[in-house]
Amino acid sequence: MSRATFESTTTACFLALGREHLLLPPGASTKEGLACGLGVESAMNKELVSKFSGTLFCFATVALLWLAGYFEHYVLLEYDHPLEVPSLEATVMLGLACLLSTLPRKMQPWACSFFVLLNQVWMFVDVTYYRFFNDLPSMHLLPTWFQAGRVGSSLHEVLRVNDLLMLWPAGAFAGLLFMRSRLQGESKEDPVLPRVALILIAVLLSHQVWTSVHPVRYQQLQRRFQNKAIWHLFGIQFYHFYDLFEWTRVSLGWEGGRRLEKELVEQVIGQSRRTSSVNTPMKGRYAGRDFIFIQLESLEAFAIDADFEGRAIAPFLHQAAQRVLRFELFDQTHLGRSADGQFIFLNSLHPPASRPLPFVYPTNDYYGLPEMFAEKGYETLYFEPVEDSFWNAGIIARSYGFRKLFFRDELPPDDPKQDVRGWGLTDAALYRKVQEKTAGLKEPFFCYVVTVMCHHPYSESSNQPVDFPPKDKLNMVRRYLRCVASRDENLRNFLLQLSTTERGRRTVICVAGDHDANLNQAEMKNLGFPVFPEREKVPLLLGTVDEFLGLESDLTGFTPPNPVGGQIDVAPTLGHVFSLNMEESVFVGWNLLATENRGTYHCRLGTWMDPTGKIRESEEARASEGHVRFEVSEMLLQSDKIKDFRHPF
Repeated sequence: MSRATFESTTTACFLALGREHLLLPPGASTKEGLACGLGVESAMNKELVSKFSGTLFCFATVALLWLAGYFEHYVLLEYDHPLEVPSLEATVMLGLACLLSTLPRKMQPWACSFFVLLNQVWMFVDVTYYRFFNDLPSMHLLPTWFQAGRVGSSLHEVLRVNDLLMLWPAGAFAGLLFMRSRLQGESKEDPVLPRVALILIAVLLSHQVWTSVHPVRYQQLQRRFQNKAIWHLFGIQFYHFYDLFEWTRVSLGWEGGRRLEKELVEQVIGQSRRTSSVNTPMKGRYAGRDFIFIQLESLEAFAIDADFEGRAIAPFLHQAAQRVLRFELFDQTHLGRSADGQFIFLNSLHPPASRPLPFVYPTNDYYGLPEMFAEKGYETLYFEPVEDSFWNAGIIARSYGFRKLFFRDELPPDDPKQDVRGWGLTDAALYRKVQEKTAGLKEPFFCYVVTVMCHHPYSESSNQPVDFPPKDKLNMVRRYLRCVASRDENLRNFLLQLSTTERGRRTVICVAGDHDANLNQAEMKNLGFPVFPEREKVPLLLGTVDEFLGLESDLTGFTPPNPVGGQIDVAPTLGHVFSLNMEESVFVGWNLLATENRGTYHCRLGTWMDPTGKIRESEEARASEGHVRFEVSEMLLQSDKIKDFRHPF
């Protein structure tokens, strides 16, 4: 076709369009027809944009949320690795855009505003929670919303000036609303047929997401230790939708769970009983003696031997570790953190996979150390200087079998200015209360003491002041080391007070960290301390007051057969040295004083530790024997049939 022919044909077309739509007179000129035709074309484009402005607006809003997710991923949460499966997040977001586009035109801005506002709230909570706990929050934590004020007092420690950038999605959305008002025109609704097509597309996208996640990742995700593992796989937006799905599924009673397999449970429990009942030089060593178990908040194993500029951070614990039984335990806690550490220490079971144990199994019929000590004639006492409603602490402590409970109301400070730090009493004030409450007891006692001083982010207001390490140029790790130094001094003073009586000197002390400290990786590396995953260990020291203070030296130089283990091994080991009725125990851990080597140790993060204490990251490790102990723990918790397995088999 020649250029002249093309021009003449085009002109004729515009003239025809002009006459049809604008009623041009038959004798109109070529110039007039061309102008009118272009006007028609422009009007048709505007009409098209007007008709589909709702769809365009919804897709633009979801694109904005998607970009906000990547901003949070790389800038606010400072994660420098790309997503493992980014296509799943993209699929979810496209499905959301399709669904929003099917809403009536008047509802679309309200629905989009809701998602933008929700995104802003999520972003703020994500960032602050991550800086406190090095993880993402879950909908399963909703029962603790009224306790957020405890953390709020420390928000200034984690917020930064550039966090104002979190508001940019709201500003960008305001711009989208303005553009929508200019483009919408007189059209009230998008055409029906495209809206039906969008619904079908959303259904297909949802099916794609389900088929991609369910068979490959579904079981694995439920066994993850931290929520951030899901974010690292699929993205921050996908994580929130997945978390909402999990919470809804559990809330509606659709959790399912594995059928209780009696033979498998008896096999795993039988292995634990065998190692706990063997004859060793330590069997029954502390039978009949008073026992105080001290759960130290966020104490990591490296802190026992840490030094700063050549000076020990915790000189008392460092020296005591040479005189008592010392173990390094693989951190196997889950969503409950401190509550999980306590649960594992007392019951030698893994916490549940999908949500914090205190909110889902607070009233189970447990059979752990409190019940077993009570059967030996012990008084059992529980100390935690918080409100008994905090993480259902009062309910679950009773379920564990403690007879006497001491919370905030029963532990008033003698001097509020000196005795209260952070979320509760200082360690020193708490130890004084323990001495007061146990002084008149005639029977042997088992005290479980939960410290709350020195909580992340280890602000100066959360611990008693110390002179070392120096206060200048404080960062998180430096603040943490000052906390360790403070609690080291308080623990030494407590044991010195106990040593003033014969009964106190014979008292057995167990000191254990409940979980890792969530310390900054870069700061740890710069100071020469271990980083993830190598530092995922907490310490356990076990001995009498005399042995801790060096007044007796029976254990000096003694190395346990298994100096490294898991947190689930604590209860079987304690049952062994106190000669509890281990033939009826319902534990999955092993006695660390037995010569038998139990192999590898596992946690839900996917990391695992070999018998030498080396921690690795490996998805393949999940298919090993560690997985069986997860399953047995889930069966016992879901069925609430722990005591049914007390009988010999």
